[in-house]
Amino acid sequence: MRPPRWYLTWVKYEDLADGLKVIAITTSPCHLYMRHSLVDPKIHPFPVVRRGLTVRDDVYFCFDVYDDNEQDEPGDTLVHTFTKHDWPVCQTWFFYFHGTVNDVVSPSTSAIFSKHRLTPPPGPTNDCQTDTPGGPSWCHFWNASSQTFEPDHPYVARSLHLCLNQYATTRKGPYRVILAHDTAQCWMPNILWQHDGYSTDLPLPNTREWVSYDLPNIPCAPHLLYRIIVHTTPGWLEYYGGVWRPAESRASLAWWQGDIYHNYPRGYAWYGCNLRDSRGSWTQRTNVDHAFCVYA
Repeated sequence: MRPPRWYLTWVKYEDLADGLKVIAITTSPCHLYMRHSLVDPKIHPFPVVRRGLTVRDDVYFCFDVYDDNEQDEPGDTLVHTFTKHDWPVCQTWFFYFHGTVNDVVSPSTSAIFSKHRLTPPPGPTNDCQTDTPGGPSWCHFWNASSQTFEPDHPYVARSLHLCLNQYATTRKGPYRVILAHDTAQCWMPNILWQHDGYSTDLPLPNTREWVSYDLPNIPCAPHLLYRIIVHTTPGWLEYYGGVWRPAESRASLAWWQGDIYHNYPRGYAWYGCNLRDSRGSWTQRTNVDHAFCVYA
């Protein structure tokens, strides 16, 4: 009889005050354990016979020092939650998943993941929307995404925090973040500040980590509408067939959103402005906000 198998389809993270919650999703019900270590997994070559010739070109990975954490849910499930407390800031864990199906050990295991715990942004002091259960919004040069906010009191903005990450490790290229006054023509924003970066400097795909940007002391006036814009810029590449090739049509970043209810009362998330062709208009994402924080 073929042993029971499963495979992983998604891994998500949620910040805790003293650690992190890891949520894994599988294709079939199983009971998982998260094997984790502070030590990089070791890579060992081993011999295999190929066309009658013994070569040492296959490898296997192992954890020398590790602990196992059992999922929080009882029994076999599709969603598997692992709650890690006392996880120090700036510490990296390496981990993978193994488990059972109907109490029978399954030969299935996951890939090896790594997670670096960052300091979450401080509590709201000015304009913030920090919930991110709603999934990512894809930011393109020809279909930019934005988030508006309207201060309810005057302050001087000194930093901007966005929940951004790469769309895929097989795509890379430049991107731009803009803070602007709202304007009638979306492709001609009244820019107060902009930052040009490269996607490989952002967190890995599917991670909900905060990226911080310093602002040059921008005065924010109450009851004026400000717009944060994120989009890619020309020069994107995609890894295909063993080489990096131009791929402007595949350029994309992920900007995480709140849930299907409206979280931030003085602004909304938007998409659709065509910054490349100087046309179009902003279209509101109904009852959704991008994760952002503007701090004094």
